[in-house]
Amino acid sequence: MSREYDEALVKFRSFIETEPVVSILGRNLYYLDRNRLVTSVSVDDSMRCGLLGKEVTLSLKPFMLADGFTEAHWLCALRVFLAQEVQHACSSDRLVQQRVKSQFAEHMKYKYGITSFTPVTVAGKVLSILEKGRINNIICARFRGYIPLVHFISFAECAAENDCTKLGGLLFALKVRALTGLKADGVDDGIFNLVDSAVLSETAAECGEKCLELLLLCDGLIAESCEGIAELLEPEADEYAYSCEERTEQEGDGTDSRITAAETALPVDSIEQVLGAAKGVDGLTALTESETKEMLIGCVRELEKEKEYQKANRVDTAEGEPLSRGNAGMLSRLYPNVEFTEKYVTPNGAVLSEKTQAKVLHNRLERMLRDQRQRREGERTGSVSRKNLWRVEVDDPDVFSRKSSPREYESSFCLLIDKSGSMGTGFENGESKLVTALKTAAVLEEALKGIAYTKIVAFDGGVDIVEHTVIKNYNQKELGNRCTDALRTLTPGNGNKDGYSIRSVSMELSKRREKRKILVILSDGLPSGYRGETEATADVRSAVQEARKNGIIVIPILYGSAEQDKHLEVYNRMYEKGIICASQSSVLDDFEKLLVSLIR
Repeated sequence: MSREYDEALVKFRSFIETEPVVSILGRNLYYLDRNRLVTSVSVDDSMRCGLLGKEVTLSLKPFMLADGFTEAHWLCALRVFLAQEVQHACSSDRLVQQRVKSQFAEHMKYKYGITSFTPVTVAGKVLSILEKGRINNIICARFRGYIPLVHFISFAECAAENDCTKLGGLLFALKVRALTGLKADGVDDGIFNLVDSAVLSETAAECGEKCLELLLLCDGLIAESCEGIAELLEPEADEYAYSCEERTEQEGDGTDSRITAAETALPVDSIEQVLGAAKGVDGLTALTESETKEMLIGCVRELEKEKEYQKANRVDTAEGEPLSRGNAGMLSRLYPNVEFTEKYVTPNGAVLSEKTQAKVLHNRLERMLRDQRQRREGERTGSVSRKNLWRVEVDDPDVFSRKSSPREYESSFCLLIDKSGSMGTGFENGESKLVTALKTAAVLEEALKGIAYTKIVAFDGGVDIVEHTVIKNYNQKELGNRCTDALRTLTPGNGNKDGYSIRSVSMELSKRREKRKILVILSDGLPSGYRGETEATADVRSAVQEARKNGIIVIPILYGSAEQDKHLEVYNRMYEKGIICASQSSVLDDFEKLLVSLIR
C-alpha cells in the first residue's frame, strides 16, 4: 500500500476512536431495522463489513481511503454500509445464493467439463453485484434521504475499479450498470437488460433467476477465463444471514433509484465537487456541486450535534462510595481474611430492545409509589405549618408539615446479582442463569427509571476474596440500560460469599434518606465461597436478618433448581420468607405482588 493509504488508515482509526460514530450509527440502526434482526453495530479498521449473529461490524472499503475523502465522506459511507447490511438481512436470501452457485457450477461442468471452483466464485460475485443494486433500490425507496448517500458510494466504488481482463471488464460493466444505471463499453444491451430486471426484482428469488439467465448468457466468456486470472479471484462468501424461510422478506417495489444517463450533471475537476469519483463514471457525476456541499455540511452537522448531545447527557462511570470506618471495621471483624475489590462497567449507551414489559411494570410501580413523591400537609410531627395554625383554636393537632421538602424519589433499590461460576450453567430457557438474571435486572432497571434511585452490583469471589462489579450507581443519570451493557461484558466468575456482599450493600442502602429501601438478590442458591454449608447458611441468614432489622425490604429471586427439595430448603433457611422461584413463576409479576404486600 502507498504511504498516503497508510496515513489515511491511521486517520480513520483516530476518527472511529474519538468521534461519536458508533452512537450515530446506533441511532440510524433503530430506524433502519424495526424488526430487530440486527441489534448492535460496531466499527473497526478491518476494511470489511459483515453480520455475525445479530451484530453488524462495519469498516471502510479500501477505495474510501483514497486521497480527497474527508471524515464527512467516511460517515456517509458507514451509514450506507450499515443500511446495506441491514437490508441484506431483511431482503437477501442465503438459500438463493447457494442455489445460483450450485446450478451454475453444474451447468459449467456439464457443458464445458469445468470442475474448478471458478464458476462458483464468478456466480457469487455476479449475484452479489445484482443484489447490491436491488438492495440499494429498496433502501432508497424506504428512506429518501439515503438517495444521495447511496449514489455517492456507488460512483466511488465504480471509479475505484481497475481490471482490464475480459472477465474483469465484464464484472466492472455489470457493477456500473447495477449500481449507477450507466452503460460501459463492449457489453451487449441484452446483458444490461437482464441487469436492470434483476436490480428491479421484487424478491431475492426473482433476482436469482435473472442472475442465472445472465450467467448462462456469458458462460462462454467465463469458460475462457477459468484459467489464469479467474483463479486469482477471491471467492465470494455466503454473506447473507437469513432466508425467506427464517423471516418475512422485505421486497422491492420496482422503483429505480439509480443514476441514469438522462441525469447527466456537469463534468467535475475535484473530489470536493462530487460525492464519489474525481471524474465520475463515463464523465458523469453522482451529484451536483450544490448537492454534494449540502450533504457534507449535513454530515459535519450530525457529528457536531451528536458530540453536543453526549456532552449534555454524559454518563460518568460509577464511582465507589467508601463505607464508613465503623462499617468497614465491622466487615473486617466478621471476615478477617477477606480481600475486597471493586470495579465498574463503563456505560456504552445500550438500550433495552423490548420495553413493553418494563413499561407495564413501570406504570404499576409508579402508581404504587406515587403518594411518596408528594409533599404532605397535616402531619402530626415535623415543622409547623403557618397556614394551618388556625387549627390550634379548634383543638386540631394536624398543624405540621414535613421537616423538609421531599426528595425527587422516595424509594431506593439495590439489585445484587450473583455472577459466580455456577451462574454460567444453563437455565430452563436455554440461556445461562447469569444471562437470565441480567435480563430480569434490565427490565427492573428500565421499570424503575423516574420513580426510584437504583444501584446494580454483580458479585463473585471465593473464600478469601470478594469482587463487586458496579453496573450502575445511585447517582448516575438514567440514560441507556446498564444491564444490557453488562450483558456484553460480564462473564461468570469463581465462588460467591453472599453474606459479605449483602452486608456491604445493605450498609450503604441503610444510610440513604429515602423512605423505602429495597434489596433484590438474584442468585442460584447455596454460596460456594465458604468452608461448608452450615457456615454459608448461617452467614447469609444473619446478613439478611440484619438488613431487615435496619428497615430494608429483602426480596430474593432464586435461579436454581427449585424442584430439588434440598436446594430450596437451604434457600429457605437463608432468606426465611419472600422467595421468588424463577423456574416456577413469572418473576416480574411475583416481584410486583410481593413488593405491594411488603411496602403497605
